[in-house]
Parts: sequence; C-alpha cells; structure tokens
Amino acid sequence: MISPVEFIPVAEDTGLIVAIGRWVLREACRQNMEWQRAGLRPLRVAVNLSARQFRSDELLNEIDAALAESGLAVDSLELEVTESMVMEDLNPSFNCWAQYMSAASTSHWMISAPATPRLLTSSAFR
Repeated sequence: MISPVEFIPVAEDTGLIVAIGRWVLREACRQNMEWQRAGLRPLRVAVNLSARQFRSDELLNEIDAALAESGLAVDSLELEVTESMVMEDLNPSFNCWAQYMSAASTSHWMISAPATPRLLTSSAFR
C-alpha cells in the first residue's frame, strides 16, 4: 500500500491528480445518492479539491456534471480547499474564488476551508 504522503505529490506533479479528483468527485456524489436510495437520510459529503483541480477551467463543469449524473442535491456536496493551496499564488486564487462564489450564489454550493468552516455557503448570498 502506498501512503497518501507519497502518492499525492506524484499525482500532483504528473497532472494525474485532476483525473483522480474528477473520479473522486463523481464517486462521492454517486455513493451519497446510492445511500439515500437505500433509505439513509440525506447527508452532506465533503470532497477535498487539489490545487490543480481548484485552478482548472473545467472544475465548474465537472461539479455540475457530477451532481447531474448522480441526481445529488447541491446542498449535499461540500468542497474543501486548504488555505495554503489558496495562498500559493494569490492572483489566480482570487480569480478562482470569484468564479466559484458567483457559481455558488446561483447553485447554492458550499465551499469550505479547514480553518474556516463553511467559508462560503448558499445562505451567505441571501
């Protein structure tokens, strides 16, 4: 078994982290809906985003696709980013945040950072 401490940096360096992250996002949404269809109460699932995912031009489309394919309600998905990831390069990070905040305000997504839970919620835009 390979430790995430060894695996994640290699996946980041090679760019595979984007494909892995896309799969994780879709699988988390699919599994959450499967549990709900099996009779479990709705719950929120959190998905960590990698730095490359966060800065990807396709992330908004991938989130929408994962929700649409699974049928998961948008308020059942929480996206997590680390503060250090956002602080690595402030200008692109601010641009990404602005895009996601705009999308979140219309889609009611929830984005959080570990040190600032629920940094961005649907209720923040009402």
